[in-house]
Amino acid sequence: MKEPISNKLSRNAFSIAIGQGVSLIVNFFSIAIAARFLGVIEFGEFGVYLAVVSILSRVIDLGLSPIVFREVSTQKEKISLLSNALSIRLVLYFIILVIYNLVLFFINAGQTAVILSNFLFLSMIISSKFGNFRELLDIPFKADLNMALPMMVVMFENVLLLAGVLIMPYINGGLYYFISVYVLSNVPGFIMILYLLKKKYGYVFHFEVNLYKWLIRESLPLWVYVLLNVLFQQLDIIFLKKLNDSYATGLYTAAFRLSVPLVIIPTALVHTIFPLLLSSDKHRSETIIKFIIKTIFLIPFALAVVFTFKAEPITNLIFGNEYTEAGTASAILLWSQIFLFSSFFVIDLLVAYKKQSWIFIYSLLILTSNVTFNFILIPNYSATGAGLSKLISSIIGFSFTFWVFHKVNLSVNLDKIRIFLWAGIFFLSIYVCSFLPLFLYLFFSALMVFASLLMAGYYESSELSFLFKTINKENWFSKLSAAGVFRK
Repeated sequence: MKEPISNKLSRNAFSIAIGQGVSLIVNFFSIAIAARFLGVIEFGEFGVYLAVVSILSRVIDLGLSPIVFREVSTQKEKISLLSNALSIRLVLYFIILVIYNLVLFFINAGQTAVILSNFLFLSMIISSKFGNFRELLDIPFKADLNMALPMMVVMFENVLLLAGVLIMPYINGGLYYFISVYVLSNVPGFIMILYLLKKKYGYVFHFEVNLYKWLIRESLPLWVYVLLNVLFQQLDIIFLKKLNDSYATGLYTAAFRLSVPLVIIPTALVHTIFPLLLSSDKHRSETIIKFIIKTIFLIPFALAVVFTFKAEPITNLIFGNEYTEAGTASAILLWSQIFLFSSFFVIDLLVAYKKQSWIFIYSLLILTSNVTFNFILIPNYSATGAGLSKLISSIIGFSFTFWVFHKVNLSVNLDKIRIFLWAGIFFLSIYVCSFLPLFLYLFFSALMVFASLLMAGYYESSELSFLFKTINKENWFSKLSAAGVFRK
């Protein structure tokens, strides 16, 4: 008998939530500990190498993944598109690798830069952190609402990274060692994913480009967005290195690594809900969209508020006293995530409803504004200036996607008063808690998230019903509703 879609959806949502949550926490500790061991200067060097490779990784991206995901989600037999997409990226990978090394040769780059950046290039193929190939390999699992095993693999990889980082002080491991661990910790997981693909779906890669023209034509607007977006995310690190110094770059890299991994939150939500959204009627789709919009505002807003009132103590706790000056930039970047989360979700909706032509304008807008403000603010305000530039350009981008959201008739009837009511209650309560010692402050802040949601009636009954149904716990919703916990 065919398994009910609600069961698969709930299990898939749980797998993604746990997998992404655990991976985020473990990776967070790995980077924080590595930052302590490496020091500000070497950690800044790592940030620059990673930024360059991240930008180049998006040159070979071509925006293929969302298109393949969309097609396989609606017609499972289109799994053959996977070989087309992988083949296209593999060809581009080797072209970019050759061109990159020629550039390094002509500019007389140092031996360290050549070795470490080339080693990081390998991550494009094997690592889930870059996503070029691993993102495509995960698509059959995502479309089948069966992400439990891939999430276990990702968690395993992050545990390996953490184990490697913890050994650093005992073997006097420096930048070479850390980047080696950063890359090689992904090898077992890459092999496991290939094995699982063959076992679960009978998939075996074969070089194929018969549909490359159609794929590239469909993906081109997304590729431009992906490329411009990674430039938006990473260029400020490179600008800091050129316009300021390595110390400022190290501070900003710490702030950047604290905030940017949070992007997996809207990504995880979309990957969980995307197949359901495509197959739902208009009324149900509106409920789903409202729930996600509220959630992707709630999470970054709560984190930004909690961090802001104790920016320096939390930064010292995570990275050590050497990184105290990164506190302000970290807080600013966390505030920018509020606007970025919402923009990313609107972009995913545009892809789902085949309206991706707007994405190019958005990506060009945020990149040009970010570059402009970087040149204005970094020389005078260093890492804080780079953070402010990111915040300003994020607000500009959000304003544009908000306009597009309404223009293409994707808007929903949100209860904005209750959203602002919750935000006000939460902000004031965290301000009061900020007079407490750090650990008490963090404990009561976590409690206030849930208390303020109930006080403000943040989620509507239909949205909560969708949530509990998604996790296959409708009986819990019935009991809590009967007890008057949720507003009607």
